[in-house]
Amino acid sequence: MARNISPEVAGFVHFIDALNLGFAKSYFGEVPEGFATPSIYYPPPERESLPFSTGSYQVEYALYIKVFDKDSLSSDYLAEQITDAIMTAGRKIPTYDASGVKDGHWFHVNECSARNIETGVTQIYITYKVQRGYYEEPVTPARVIHYAGLPTNVEEDSQNEQQTEE
Repeated sequence: MARNISPEVAGFVHFIDALNLGFAKSYFGEVPEGFATPSIYYPPPERESLPFSTGSYQVEYALYIKVFDKDSLSSDYLAEQITDAIMTAGRKIPTYDASGVKDGHWFHVNECSARNIETGVTQIYITYKVQRGYYEEPVTPARVIHYAGLPTNVEEDSQNEQQTEE
C-alpha cells in the first residue's frame, strides 16, 4: 500500500481489497502509461475544512476513485460491485493506522455514485466528513480562585477546612 495516505483512504483500500474483485494493481498518486487492467486508482481526495464546534473542526472530503478495465461494461460492473458493497455495509468504513491494522474507528460515507467517464474507465464519486479536534496547549490548573471578587487560595482553604474539622 502507498505511504502517506489518510486513515480514511486506507479504509477504502482495505474495504475494496476485501471484495476480491481481481484488480491486477492498485495505483496511488499517479497512473503510469501502460497501466495494468483491471486496476483501480486512488487519487488524493479533495478537501474543505470548516468550523464545527468550539473544540473541533470538520473536513469534508470528495474522493474520485477510478476503475480501469478493457471496456466500459467491465469497468462499470466492478464499480457497481464497490458502490453496492459500500451501501450494503451501511456506508460505514473502518479506518486503519499506519501499520495497516484497524484502529477501532470508522467513518460514514455521505454520497456514493459511479459513472463512466471514458472508454474502459468508471469513476466512483464518494464524499465523507471527518471531525478533528483543535490543537490545544496544555493548561496549567489555577492555584488562586476568585470568589465574589476576593482571591481565595485553594490549598489554604483545604487546610483551613481540615483544621476546622479537627
